[in-house]
Amino acid sequence: MKKRKTHNHFIFLVIGGLIGLILAGYGIFEKTSDFNFQNQNAIALVNDVPIKNESYLRALDRYSSDSKNKMDDENRAWVLQRLIEEELLVQRGFSLGMITSDNDVRGAIVRTLISSINTEAEAIVPEEKELIDFYNNNKERFAYPATYFIEAWVSKTMIDTQIAINQLNNNGSIESNKNIKRLENIPNGLLTLKKITEYLGPSIASELQPLSEGVAFSHYVNNRWYIIQINQKNEESFAPIENIQIQLKNEYIRDQADKRLRAYIDNLKENASINYLNKR
Repeated sequence: MKKRKTHNHFIFLVIGGLIGLILAGYGIFEKTSDFNFQNQNAIALVNDVPIKNESYLRALDRYSSDSKNKMDDENRAWVLQRLIEEELLVQRGFSLGMITSDNDVRGAIVRTLISSINTEAEAIVPEEKELIDFYNNNKERFAYPATYFIEAWVSKTMIDTQIAINQLNNNGSIESNKNIKRLENIPNGLLTLKKITEYLGPSIASELQPLSEGVAFSHYVNNRWYIIQINQKNEESFAPIENIQIQLKNEYIRDQADKRLRAYIDNLKENASINYLNKR
């Protein structure tokens, strides 16, 4: 599933990073004519336009609020690159004759440039071989995730847990035991691993993933013994290409738009003067 994560991450990177930060009202940059890079509170210069440290910190705060991951150096560098890329797009808007006076207009410039690139991609008429190759190289985008029908209990002791596992494997049920409690909050039906993670946590979901239907297992986490019975498992499957022609074409065009936007931004960065301060 690595490719899918990368694809979704890039969409968030470009669209969320470039537009979302603007619409959140950051006031990310202000152009000055006599900016002294050494004594002003800035984190970078983009073609002599400062990215202020205050705006960078606000962007970090917004990103950390939206993300469940711990903020680290890689994430901080990622946020700074999104700010740099937004400024490059705004400057490109200036060069094309657009005018900016406030955050809303600046956001409109970025959206307009991105929209123009997307429009070019939407005009693409892919050949059948291109669609087939795209499908074969990106099957995870058209996958139906594995689903599980499980039952779950918590046990107070390891001995009671082992007895319950033996009962499940031999009889398919657990005899009444005051030290074992059934988890009634688990829905009675098929669940994806993502949903199971919400109910039982990532470590149990990870251990459950490779197991087969009919298996019972125990897991010790957070000072509790968990007992899990897999009543039914539907393996991950992929939609047949002949059934998803419209979706396939839309996904192909979206991918082309992502690549064109990435290439456009990379070209702006290659031809720009970008200077960093050691403040990250």
